[in-house]
Amino acid sequence: MYLQYTPNNSGGSYWHTDKEWETLKSLGWIDIGWSIMKKFPSAAEGMEEWKRIMQMDPEAEGCECCGPPHNFDTWDDKEAELFIQAQLQDILDD
Repeated sequence: MYLQYTPNNSGGSYWHTDKEWETLKSLGWIDIGWSIMKKFPSAAEGMEEWKRIMQMDPEAEGCECCGPPHNFDTWDDKEAELFIQAQLQDILDD
């Protein structure tokens, strides 16, 4: 199972530093543009790793105008690998 994290940049504020993204990537998270993914045994384990690195609440509700600041999705292995390949190819094509 893959966990995908996408920040909600609503309101014009970017939630994370370059160092935080680099730390995630150094731990095997795959950068696919505006989101990042990694294979985990469970979504809970992935969210715990993310929380430990980012020092943020993955379930934060945010405000009424902007919504939740953090979005997580799960993918089965085959579906995720096809998605990652397609996203990386789009990045290379640009």
